[in-house]
Amino acid sequence: LLDRIDIQLEVQTIKYADLTNFSQEENSIAMSMLNGDYDLAQVPADFTEMLTSKGLVTTQDLNKSITYICFNTQEHRPVSDPNLRKAIAAAIDYTQLMDVLKGEGFWTDDLCPMDEGTAYWTDAFNNADYAGAANLELAKEYLEKANYNGESIVIAAKSSDKAAEVIEAMIEAAGINCEIFFMDDAAYTPYFGDTSNPYDIICATSVKCDSIPSAMVTNLRTRFWNDDDAAELFDVIGGSMAGSEESKSAWKTMYTKWVEDAHIIPLGTAQVVDYHHPDLVINSEGSWRYYFNAYWKNPANHMG
Repeated sequence: LLDRIDIQLEVQTIKYADLTNFSQEENSIAMSMLNGDYDLAQVPADFTEMLTSKGLVTTQDLNKSITYICFNTQEHRPVSDPNLRKAIAAAIDYTQLMDVLKGEGFWTDDLCPMDEGTAYWTDAFNNADYAGAANLELAKEYLEKANYNGESIVIAAKSSDKAAEVIEAMIEAAGINCEIFFMDDAAYTPYFGDTSNPYDIICATSVKCDSIPSAMVTNLRTRFWNDDDAAELFDVIGGSMAGSEESKSAWKTMYTKWVEDAHIIPLGTAQVVDYHHPDLVINSEGSWRYYFNAYWKNPANHMG
C-alpha cells in the first residue's frame, strides 16, 4: 500500500536558544531573535517590550523557576558563619531584587523550590524572620552575633549579571563590606562550580518542579552545602521513594536546616516565558515537566 502513496515529509528544525546555558549572554540572544537566528528563546522580562514590538509573540511555558542566593560555606570563607548569612539575608529586599531580575508581574513570592501542589511544598522559607523586605535593624542584630571582622564579601557574577550590583548595595547598607568579581559568561559556571575559588555569593536559578525534588538539591550537593549533615540527608533523599514518609521527613529536616542556618536564600518563583515567531506553534507539554535529578540512584524505582 505504501508503494502506491506519494508521501512527502517535511522536517523543520527549530533553532532554540537555551538560556539555561550560562555561556549565552542574554542581550545577544535577544538580538539574535530579532535577526531570525533563533526561532525560540527564553529571554528575561526586560526584553518583552522590545521583542513583542518587533512582531515576536510569547507563550507561557509549563515550567517555573526558583531564584535564590547561594553561599560558599567552605570553612575559610566569611559566610561560613550562619549569623553573617542571616545578616545578608535580612539586608536584601526580595521584591526589589526580583523586579530587577524577572520584571514586575513576572514572579510570585512563593519561596519553596517545589511546586505548591506537591508533597514537598513548604512555607518555612516565607516564615523566616529575614525573608521579604529589607530589615537593616535585624541585619545589624545578626551581624553583632557573627564572627565578622570587616572582610569583603565577594559576589561571583557573569558580566551580563543585572543583580550583582543591586545585591552589593543592599549588603553594604547593612554595614557589610562587599565587592563583585565579574567574569566572562563562559567562565562563570566552572568558576562557581569550584568552591575552593575565592568567592562567597552567587545568585542562581533552578527548575521548580511539580513532580519530584528540584535541581537545586543537586547543585547544593555537588557545589555548596556539603557538610556531614547535608551528606546524610541527601543520601536519605536519594535512596528513598518519592512521596514516601521517609523522603518527606528528610526534606522537612533539610528545609528546616536551610532556614535556620540560611544556607540558601530563595527570592521568589518566576514563570518561564517562551519568545518565538508568530508562525511557530508551541506545545511544551512534557518538554521539561519531568525533570529527574542526577542524585537519584535508581530513577526507574521512583516512577511509580
